[in-house]
Amino acid sequence: MLKIAFRNIFRNSRRTLLTMLTIVIGIGGLIFGYGYIEGMETLIKEETTRLTGDIKITSSDFKIKSKTFDTSSNVDIEEVEEKLKNIEGVENYKAKISFAGYVFYKDKDEAAIGFGVGENDYVSERVYEGESLNYSKEDEILVGRKLRDRLNLNIGDEVTILTATQYGSTYGLNYRVVGFYDIGPSLNKGFYISLENAMYLLDMEGSATEVMVNVADQNQIDEVKDKIVENFSEDDYLVQKWTEIGFASAIEIWNVAKIIIAIILGLLAGIGIFNTMMMAVFERRKEIGVMKAMGMEERKIFGMFITEGLLIGLMGSLGGLLLGGTVTYWISKKGIFIGQAIEKISTGINFGQRIYTKLTPGMLVLGLIVGTVLGVVATIIPTVKEIKKEAVENLRD
Repeated sequence: MLKIAFRNIFRNSRRTLLTMLTIVIGIGGLIFGYGYIEGMETLIKEETTRLTGDIKITSSDFKIKSKTFDTSSNVDIEEVEEKLKNIEGVENYKAKISFAGYVFYKDKDEAAIGFGVGENDYVSERVYEGESLNYSKEDEILVGRKLRDRLNLNIGDEVTILTATQYGSTYGLNYRVVGFYDIGPSLNKGFYISLENAMYLLDMEGSATEVMVNVADQNQIDEVKDKIVENFSEDDYLVQKWTEIGFASAIEIWNVAKIIIAIILGLLAGIGIFNTMMMAVFERRKEIGVMKAMGMEERKIFGMFITEGLLIGLMGSLGGLLLGGTVTYWISKKGIFIGQAIEKISTGINFGQRIYTKLTPGMLVLGLIVGTVLGVVATIIPTVKEIKKEAVENLRD
């Protein structure tokens, strides 16, 4: 049976190549699509956790007071660090201060969100002009692209930051612009100064509005969070995973979109394979009639066609794995530049401008199974229909 199936496959090489090409394109597209989805999901997590950490520790009333950027909702950094040292699974942690203020330059002023940070590679990587902060200096500031445009700033300009301290009094300091960053639509309207400088500006010596915790093993985020909760009083602290912060709704939407995209990709690949395989069987209806007229059992005819469908599906799937896997792997190294298009999707999450696809063994196994199964199923449906006919019907034009 296998020998006959191989012979039939290559007897009409043009038809076989067309059928296999459809499977190759369908499975290749499916693998690339899944790789793109996985890459997008990774981008969401990486970009979000670089802003919030895997776990964020704040004061218990932070959710309410943070809406008005009330910096009186803060935690003692030294106290938090002391407790985190004894928790297994914590890789590192950084303190951060978020606050609101006005930025004045000459006759212009703009309301903006400010961030006081320690040495921050994330911001440094996004500086497109000038240089990053020198955290040992007290008067340096990094300005977002949109805030720069609104105030018409240049490197070296001196701006004044006016804000309210944690006790409600008004205070202002002058800063020299050393660089401009481009992170995303929301953060580009703000500015960064050093953590020490923010403490002085806001009268928050030794305190921060949040502490961002990164875990050593991403699979143990829930476990580490539970340990942190055990060591921190719920009356004084709020402990949240990155998925529980302001990005939860966006993540839920993405999870639904991911399923929909996967279904669409599967349907597109399946429809193409079904159409081609059904046409291949239909073109051979006379051949089925001849075999039945010669006394060949329906069971053997059916087995022969299913074997052909299995072989074509398997070979086409392998070709699809090669095509889709190669493209997905190449883009996983080079990335896809998406420019500012992501801003139209969401202003809440500050994405980078390049997506790197992901290729996993699971995707290759899935592609192989889907292509092979579709090849067989797409053969079964028309074959059963043609076999049930009388031989004279199969031979009729």
